[in-house]
Amino acid sequence: MTDYYRQYNRERFAKRSRFYRSSHRAKLAGVCSGIAEHFKLNVTHVRIAAVVLGLFFTLPTMVAYILTTLLTDKI
Repeated sequence: MTDYYRQYNRERFAKRSRFYRSSHRAKLAGVCSGIAEHFKLNVTHVRIAAVVLGLFFTLPTMVAYILTTLLTDKI
């Protein structure tokens, strides 16, 4: 069973590439969809996490989103 998990982790994390904002699933600037693609997560879960973080930590979340938007490339 451990070989299965090792193989799964190798496949999941082997091809880490540079982070880009995604344009084909973007709602605002593509930050959440880019994070979801980079870490191979569901984009809906990433967006929900961003909204929840925004509710509790409004200013830091907004600053992080804007900085990520400005500092990353869009594909």
